[in-house]
Amino acid sequence: APIDRCVSPRDLGYPLKAFITVVVDQHQLEDVIAALETVTQVTQVTGLSGAADLLIGVVATDADDLYRVAGLVLAVPGVER
Repeated sequence: APIDRCVSPRDLGYPLKAFITVVVDQHQLEDVIAALETVTQVTQVTGLSGAADLLIGVVATDADDLYRVAGLVLAVPGVER
């Protein structure tokens, strides 16, 4: 059976949690998700219907780090905004 562990991001040095919504080129959705898996600070990716396509949970050390992480997410090919 798989082991599931829940570790507090705060305990790992990430006291800030936030969500980022993005619009994705639908033809690149699987590639976008695969790329987001490589961003250490991404904790979850949820599909949405409506104005945005994905809700991305992230953690950060502070506001400046959150800005940097948001930039990493927006730089993923296929993320339109």
